[in-house]
This record gives sequence, structure tokens and C-alpha cells, in this order.
Amino acid sequence: MDDKYYKTLVERYLDKKASNDELIVFTYLMKEGKLDHLIKAKMDEEIKIMITNRDAEIRFRTDFDDEIQY
Repeated sequence: MDDKYYKTLVERYLDKKASNDELIVFTYLMKEGKLDHLIKAKMDEEIKIMITNRDAEIRFRTDFDDEIQY
């Protein structure tokens, strides 16, 4: 199996669209450690999005607080 198939399998699992057969294969590959690099990459991507959103929210609050006259 190639990386493209593994990536599709991980995406289908995370999107809750994996079939029963795909879940069996996913579980087997997880136990073998063959999906670790893809799952880590997906986690890193999600963390980056969360940090970006948090930073944007902090900037918005700071900008908003600067405009309010107390």
C-alpha cells in the first residue's frame, strides 16, 4: 500500500466516513505504526489552525479594547 492510500484512509477515519473494512485496515495499520507520520502531520496541521485562530481572536480583542473608551 502506498502513502496516498494511507492518507485517504486517515482522512476518511477522521471524517467519520470509513467503512467497516476500512476501520479494520486502519486499526491494523495503527498497531503496526504505519500511520504515525500521517496522524502526526494532521495533528500538527490542526494545532497550527488552532493557534492561528487563537492569535486572531487575541488580536481582535486587543484591537477592540483599544477602541473602547473607559
